[in-house]
Amino acid sequence: MNILITGGAGYIGNITAAYLLKQGYDVVIVDKVPPMVKTTTYLGDFSDSDLLNKIFRTHYIDSVCHFAAMASVDLFEPSYIFTNNMTKGITLLDIMRQHGCNQLIFSSTGAVYGESQYLPIDEKHPQHPINPYGESKLMFEKILKWYHRAYGLKFIAFRFFNAAGAWQSLGDHHGRHLINRIIEKSDLCIYGDDYPTNDGTCIRDYVHVLDLARAVHLGIKQLDTFPNGIYNLGSGRGFSVLEVIHAVQSVTDGIVDYRIEPRRLGDPAILIANSEKAHQELGWEPQFSDLMQIVKDIIINK
Repeated sequence: MNILITGGAGYIGNITAAYLLKQGYDVVIVDKVPPMVKTTTYLGDFSDSDLLNKIFRTHYIDSVCHFAAMASVDLFEPSYIFTNNMTKGITLLDIMRQHGCNQLIFSSTGAVYGESQYLPIDEKHPQHPINPYGESKLMFEKILKWYHRAYGLKFIAFRFFNAAGAWQSLGDHHGRHLINRIIEKSDLCIYGDDYPTNDGTCIRDYVHVLDLARAVHLGIKQLDTFPNGIYNLGSGRGFSVLEVIHAVQSVTDGIVDYRIEPRRLGDPAILIANSEKAHQELGWEPQFSDLMQIVKDIIINK
């Protein structure tokens, strides 16, 4: 089976590509920068129609894993976020239709829920995003539903919570994610210590990126059975920013310096996933998402 991964040079994309290659798939990546994974790669924008047509004609793509996105909670860049996460995504969907490719795995996000009304958050939880990133992902999920109804698109949208960890020397080498920044001890900020949590810092559900890649594999195999599925993917446990810092300190036996900055607009206080639906329907459960294991894997694979 031939799989196209948009954003395949990104953190989740790299590891998913490596995992799918190991499962015997032929993987093609399109991204603006080269991936660390050695596979067929096209450098460019995933919404470039000429480039996409060339890829689909050359490789007879069976399924697309759409990971390319602008990930930011910045409330002041909605144009850029919506253009990348929606307008360009529609171009991808229409090129897929032209080439008879009707299978898509979409990387959505727990940010579609906004502030939690109950915990853990299941797929029936009200969806009221509080930043353009979450809104753009939710809107694209709705677009996928209409393409399913109108054109027979088979899709699974995975609402990833906080991806973390590393595998086979692949990880967040740009240091954009919290745990990596803590380990690297580089200009570490805590944005807000006045949230309604035990220690005042945000609580997040950290899920190992290898567990996310495993879910993508399961989703690809079961698109015929669940052709319009939406699933939360998380560990089911939440940790505050300070708790994560303490976990890193216990593993590294070092002191982590940080400073407190004001809250960022668009950051929910608590996000913890209920992933029971993914377990019941897809047979997925996190195997590597213990926080200490995540920290150790990042250190080992640096």
